[in-house]
Amino acid sequence: MTQQRRFEGKTVLVTGSAGPGLGFSTVKLFAEEGAHVAISDRSARRVKEAAERIRTEVDGLAGVTEITLDVTDEESVREGVAGIVAETGSIDVLVNNAAFAEQAALVDMSLESWQRVLNVGLTGPFLMMRACLPHMYAQGSGSVVNVSSIEAWAAADPHIGSYVAAKSGLLGLTRVGAAEAGPHGVRVNAVAPGLMVNKAVEELFDKDALADIVARTPLGRAGGPDEVARTILYLASEDAAFVTGDVLTVAGGLYYHA
Repeated sequence: MTQQRRFEGKTVLVTGSAGPGLGFSTVKLFAEEGAHVAISDRSARRVKEAAERIRTEVDGLAGVTEITLDVTDEESVREGVAGIVAETGSIDVLVNNAAFAEQAALVDMSLESWQRVLNVGLTGPFLMMRACLPHMYAQGSGSVVNVSSIEAWAAADPHIGSYVAAKSGLLGLTRVGAAEAGPHGVRVNAVAPGLMVNKAVEELFDKDALADIVARTPLGRAGGPDEVARTILYLASEDAAFVTGDVLTVAGGLYYHA
């Protein structure tokens, strides 16, 4: 007898899921668990390439929707979410993954740079939740997982103040969302990854800084995107049916959260 996959019959939307790293790993794991997945990114080319990979790499794919979506644009979000609902009939899981950082000391940071990072990392999740939650409320179920960071409370790395502010604000948004959505049968949680080395991280920090973070991590290594993605799947699944308003740290023991 074939074991039922955890997300069969579910529609899952992951923002920032077309590029390599956590977003793609997450959307692929959901697809492997039977979900109809919606891949979103600002670049239509990247979305198409990611969708082709999913179709090639995932056996028994339930379905994949390609969405060119800018999380900072209110109309783009509205149209993207409406398109998914029109195609699949629901949105069962929203993963707010899209984010980026720009490096500058607070005294040197331009207002434009500050706003760019906050728009993607905090306003974007707000717009996505505002668009998706009514559909979840109507069906009486759903799950939102926000991707924060250990930087939200550790703030250990200098010159990424806008990123820290966005990720801290995202934890507050998670708690408010959980309080408002709970009576509708919808859960809202967050994950807080530690160091995951990728091209963007390597551009922000030099090799010595990255080596220092690894040395301070009790498990002695950086994390992999699949390790964080599996935590996201747990929070979105019925295995976490009584978990809401919480944040799970996936950081190899670096900067505990209590």
